[in-house]
Amino acid sequence: MYVGIDVGTSMVKAAAFDATGRELAVASRPVELSLHGGVVEQDMEEVYGAVVAVLGEVTGRVPEPVELAGLTGQGDGVWLVDGEGRPVRPAASWMDGRAHELVDRWLADGTFESVFRRTGSAMFPGCPGPLLA
Repeated sequence: MYVGIDVGTSMVKAAAFDATGRELAVASRPVELSLHGGVVEQDMEEVYGAVVAVLGEVTGRVPEPVELAGLTGQGDGVWLVDGEGRPVRPAASWMDGRAHELVDRWLADGTFESVFRRTGSAMFPGCPGPLLA
């Protein structure tokens, strides 16, 4: 059995498939976004709990053990943990806009272009560089 997990911005989903690709079970759980001004955050414990719940639901409905699991997530943002892997603060979502003035300055002073030439990645307010800066 194969399991796919998608940790999305507002929903965590999991699905189990047999070796032929036939869907065996699906589960999902909503996760909350905290929105205040341009700040968009998530409770990392809630997101983790949703992942555990959908995996438990999916694997509990099929008789086979999991042979392979794939995980995808929402991408950017900043999810900081300590040395023990525990969250140190709420996660800053990719939708977070608190760094928009910094990104505007970086566009004006050439920092944005320099980073793009080295990495091939464009920056926006909700990606790690601006959020961490």
